Amino acid sequence: MARLSKILNSGRVVFADKSALRRENPRNLGWMIYDAVDFCDLSCDELLQEIDEIAEFMQILGHPNIMTTPGITEHTRRFEEILDAKISFASKRQEARNKYMRIRKNEKGARQRDLVKRLQNIVYQARLMCRDKEFQRHVKVDGEMYGRLAQMVSMISIVAGLKRDTAFMHGQRNEDRSQQTDAPERVVAALYYLSMFSSHSPALLTGNTNYVRIIGVVQRLLCADEFFPDNQELREALEHQNPVKLYVRRKTREGYTLALDTAMLKEPVPEIFQVRNLTGEENRRLRDDVGRMMNSMRLSVHYQPA
Repeated sequence: MARLSKILNSGRVVFADKSALRRENPRNLGWMIYDAVDFCDLSCDELLQEIDEIAEFMQILGHPNIMTTPGITEHTRRFEEILDAKISFASKRQEARNKYMRIRKNEKGARQRDLVKRLQNIVYQARLMCRDKEFQRHVKVDGEMYGRLAQMVSMISIVAGLKRDTAFMHGQRNEDRSQQTDAPERVVAALYYLSMFSSHSPALLTGNTNYVRIIGVVQRLLCADEFFPDNQELREALEHQNPVKLYVRRKTREGYTLALDTAMLKEPVPEIFQVRNLTGEENRRLRDDVGRMMNSMRLSVHYQPA
C-alpha cells in the first residue's frame, strides 16, 4: 500500500478524479439524487459523507503535482447540474405539497434540502478547481496528436468492452451506463500523451477499477509487434522512459494499491493486434483503422519541414 502523501510527493504528474476517495461498497450518490422524488428520499449521512469527500478531493486538487482533464471537469459539472435540477424540482414539489397540506413550509425534508444546497456549493467550487488543473492549461499539447490517441483508446475500449457499470451488474439499476461518457478513455490518452511527448512520468489516482483494464489492455494492443516501427515511440515511453503508474483505492482509507505499472506488464506484448471477443473480419477492420492512426502519428512526430 502507498500512502497518498508519498504518491503526491513522488515527483510525478498525478491525475486524480473524485473516485480516488471512494469508500468501500460505494453508492453513486449522483444517480441517487437524480432518482429521488423529494428531499426526504435522501440520506443525511450519505450527503454529509459526500460533502466531506469533495472537501478532501479539493485538498488533493490543491497539490502542485495534481492535474485533471476536461472529462474530469465535465463529470463534476454534470453532478452540479443534477443538483441544480433536483433543488429546483424538489423545492417546487415541496412547496405545492406543503400548501395543499397546510403544514409549515419546508418542514419535511428540510435537513436534506440544506445539505443538498451545501453540496451544490462545494461541487461548484470543486468544478472550478478541476478546470484550473486541466493538463492542457499547464502543458503544451498538440491537440491533433492527443485527439488521435484518445480516438484509438476509445475505439479499443468500446469494442473490447473494457468499461463495466458495477451498479448495473449488481442489480442496483436497470440501465447499463458504462458507455455514457468517454472521460476515462481521454484520461488514459492524456497519460499516454505525457508519457510520449513530455519529460513527465505520469500517474493516476482513482477508485475506478475500469482503468486497470483500459490502460493494460490498450497498451498491449497498441504496442503489438505488427505495428512496429510505428509504435516504437509509444513502446519506449510506456515501457522505459516515462512509465505510467495506476494507483487504485481498495477497501482501506489508509493507502492505495499500485494496480498497474506500464513498465511491468503481467502479459507479454502480442505479436498481432487481436481483440478476443471480435470476429476475424472485425479484428481486421479495427486493426487497419488503428494502424492508419498509428502510422499518421509517427509521421507527424518525425516530420520536419524543409
